Amino acid sequence: MHQARHCAFLDHSCPGAADEPAWDHMPLAAAAYAYLLSRWIAEDAPPGARVPGLHATGGAHGHRNDSPDDWANLATVYETGLFPHIDPDSGTARQALGCRPLDEDELRKSVTAAVLRPWHDQATEPSPRVAALLGELLGLLTEWRSEFRIVEAVDFTDSLPTPGELHVLSATSTDVIRLSVLDPAPDAVRRGGLTPHPGCAFGGHGCAEGHLLSDTELDRAHTALRAMSAGTVLSMHMPVNNNTHISFSVRLAPHGLAAPDATTAAAWLEDSPWNDELADWEVEFNTVFDEDSWRTELADFRTECRETYSMWFDEGILNPDNDADYDAGTDPENDTHDPAPVSPDLLADALLHDLLDAPVARITAATPTGDTPVHAAASMGEYGWFDIEQRVYVALIGPEEAMFLRIDGVA
Repeated sequence: MHQARHCAFLDHSCPGAADEPAWDHMPLAAAAYAYLLSRWIAEDAPPGARVPGLHATGGAHGHRNDSPDDWANLATVYETGLFPHIDPDSGTARQALGCRPLDEDELRKSVTAAVLRPWHDQATEPSPRVAALLGELLGLLTEWRSEFRIVEAVDFTDSLPTPGELHVLSATSTDVIRLSVLDPAPDAVRRGGLTPHPGCAFGGHGCAEGHLLSDTELDRAHTALRAMSAGTVLSMHMPVNNNTHISFSVRLAPHGLAAPDATTAAAWLEDSPWNDELADWEVEFNTVFDEDSWRTELADFRTECRETYSMWFDEGILNPDNDADYDAGTDPENDTHDPAPVSPDLLADALLHDLLDAPVARITAATPTGDTPVHAAASMGEYGWFDIEQRVYVALIGPEEAMFLRIDGVA
């Protein structure tokens, strides 16, 4: 299940984890899309609506030379780790009984109807950001992918059918993605007042014992995971060249300093949880921002991200069908398969909110100005925050927590 990639993505410090970007690994990218879309649906669904939850995972299926009809048998489904565990944090497990072929249009239609059910049920339109991210997810599941299956499944504990759920598979010659839409979204099982780390159910990652969080820790984990997921979606439309995309890594951690100032914060950074990575790459924080320069740099970086994303949106590998004629208020059985086209600027702004604005606001919330960290520093490259020659690191220290942002645009 590509545990090394997942460990690095989630900052779980697993031995031997390779810190590789998610944009070039479609099963991990699908998990990011599904997680972020689930959070947006929960926040934007009409009041009183039953809210679905999305869970994606995948891996290499190892049937490159077999006929297309052979890869999606039950043995492969279980060997690849797609079943029985769907959401470990809630204990949701499903037994797969069979795999039925479906075409791309059916997959798009089925996923759209399942994801947008809260709006269909009330004959209203989905929020623009949900519609836009759904379109991107549909692209990820179908672009450059040719084999699709819908899985018949029952509850693993009692073998009873699970109405309202959807489990689909999307495959290439080398990998397979499973997307499950659970309706309603299950709640994580709390243990002694603590909640499992949300990353432990991310993309089938799984965790060793000990990843149980208090409510404060849980909120921090969700903020970081949303940032990582939003950065993955942004990366898809931010190429550096044919082989590389700009990628983002976001880490959040408490620093334990009683009353940090610029001096103590800078000293803490030298011995921070990320010091090993900084040492490996010989990172030097050569730029320290004052209050005005910080606001300027942050605004400029946000603008550059937005412009780069929008510029490449129509050329990206996940370009949605711009001819779709979607009406979310009609009966889902008669809907066309794609959400309506949405401005890339709108989606970029929504993604940048989760990647940048929300984590920064969390770090700076208790500062006197409310928007400037106690200490802000960067390993600034010659070309600013986007540098095709080196990785750029930005560190923010707030009254209680620290944020570590890596922007990797090295060609």
